[in-house]
Parts: sequence; C-alpha cells; structure tokens
Amino acid sequence: MMASKIILANNAKMGKSPAKILEDTNATICASNHEEMFVTV
Repeated sequence: MMASKIILANNAKMGKSPAKILEDTNATICASNHEEMFVTV
C-alpha cells in the first residue's frame, strides 16, 4: 500500500492528468505484482 501511495504521488507531481496518473501507476504496480494483490483508489 505504501509503495502504491508513493507511486501515485510521484506521478501526480509530474503534472499528469488524473487518467494518466492512474494508468501509469497501474502499469508500474502490475509490472512487479507476482502475488496478484490489488489496490483500490
């Protein structure tokens, strides 16, 4: 959960649109999610 929060914050600081923030965050989380856990926003 904390890693997800940090990824979201870092993407938001880049000035991206909300849709792009969520899209990029999702891609980052899914890339290393071998346990198939999930996060809701």
